[in-house]
Amino acid sequence: MTPTTPLPPRFAWQFTRKELGVLHVIAVDVGKAGVCQQPIEGIACRAEVHPGTVLKAVKRAQVLELLAVESKRRAPTIFRIISKDWQDWLRRPPLIA
Repeated sequence: MTPTTPLPPRFAWQFTRKELGVLHVIAVDVGKAGVCQQPIEGIACRAEVHPGTVLKAVKRAQVLELLAVESKRRAPTIFRIISKDWQDWLRRPPLIA
């Protein structure tokens, strides 16, 4: 069994299910490449949500100091997980039932 949310529970309760889906997409990419470089629309498509939901989730994650966002004109947006708690949560081994 894997963690039920992409975030530790002490943060997860502050996000809707759709927003957690957005953060899951970002976390998967960060796990594979160290960063997520998907456009907002690409994340929205993968999470099956409206791009506005992506923006809300990212903004709340920034306020909670979970996520850093680098945005430059004519370059992909880069998302980095900066919370040690979140990084540790993602590194946890799967739970065995």
